[in-house]
Amino acid sequence: MTVAPHDDVEIRRLTVTNHGDQAATGVQIADTLPDHITVAAISDGGSESPPGTVTWPSFDLAGGRDEIAALRQDGVI
Repeated sequence: MTVAPHDDVEIRRLTVTNHGDQAATGVQIADTLPDHITVAAISDGGSESPPGTVTWPSFDLAGGRDEIAALRQDGVI
């Protein structure tokens, strides 16, 4: 995960990599946020539920490929 500043908010990027040569199916990404973080926006159909836990819909990931999920957050980390 990387956190990059952007104006008054932070962008959190979570990168998932399939190091194998075969597709991974049903891949899931979740991120538990610190208590002082407020979510401003979530990429690719992700949602925050329960509060403080961001999840994205499961997906398939081809061998040797990356997928990046991102969210914009308010607050200082």
